[in-house]
Amino acid sequence: RLGKKVSKGFYRYENGISVLEDGEKVVDEEIYTYIKISQKKENMTRRQRADQISKRLLCAFINEAAFCFEEGILRDTKSGDLGAVFGLGFPPFEGGPFRYMDRRGLKSIVEELQGLATTHGKRFAPAQILIDMAIGEQKFYE
Repeated sequence: RLGKKVSKGFYRYENGISVLEDGEKVVDEEIYTYIKISQKKENMTRRQRADQISKRLLCAFINEAAFCFEEGILRDTKSGDLGAVFGLGFPPFEGGPFRYMDRRGLKSIVEELQGLATTHGKRFAPAQILIDMAIGEQKFYE
């Protein structure tokens, strides 16, 4: 499956040209015999799948920020927010991962992470600091 040059890759090709359907590349279904990918997409639009991927990425990001704070890698949450926005490209209108978690509510964040951990594996298990703060109804900022 070397791709376009041999007309066998992730997408379908005819004479070295990508096959398009509604202006988008068509996936070669044979690829699923080589890689394990859940195909629970029958009833989902492309936008819904993109939203789910975005949600998982955001949850992984904010959970890692919490781990960094919990383990003392971050001195304070303000540094984490500034570093995430200016250094890592976290959406500035959200104020950083810690402000985002405060705004959403830690209980909601923990529940979402626990759901993702059940569905997608232990890499989404919430940091203990998030669990403890959610139980105590605490926030990172007052």
